[in-house]
Amino acid sequence: INREIIGLDKRSLNEKVEAIFIYARDKIVYEPELDGFETVADLWSCLYALNPEHATGDCVQKSIFIATCLGLLGLKPQFVAIQQLKNVDYFNHVFVNCPIDGTLTVLDATPENFRVGDELNFISKLVYPIF
Repeated sequence: INREIIGLDKRSLNEKVEAIFIYARDKIVYEPELDGFETVADLWSCLYALNPEHATGDCVQKSIFIATCLGLLGLKPQFVAIQQLKNVDYFNHVFVNCPIDGTLTVLDATPENFRVGDELNFISKLVYPIF
């Protein structure tokens, strides 16, 4: 992971974060959960075990991947759960915030067209520190 995805060679911190984000957005194939189910998987399971053909997962697995990789860089990511739907009593989407060089950076790799810093609209938000 360090060498192949993050690229610990000569990349700057921002380039490493971008590489992590792009991998999660473009290489982890989005597969939504079935109604009433939620899968939580570690990094290895997301990349190799949930689907032996390719890395797969929903917003939770993509966020776990991003947070784990950012942690490998010594950063302190946070999970962010948001409620986007009216008249429900649950959060329906998860992404990662992380302080990087003094700026809180949003990393939401689920929407295919998103870039680092893009954030979806929401009704309410819960930030959960990991470290």
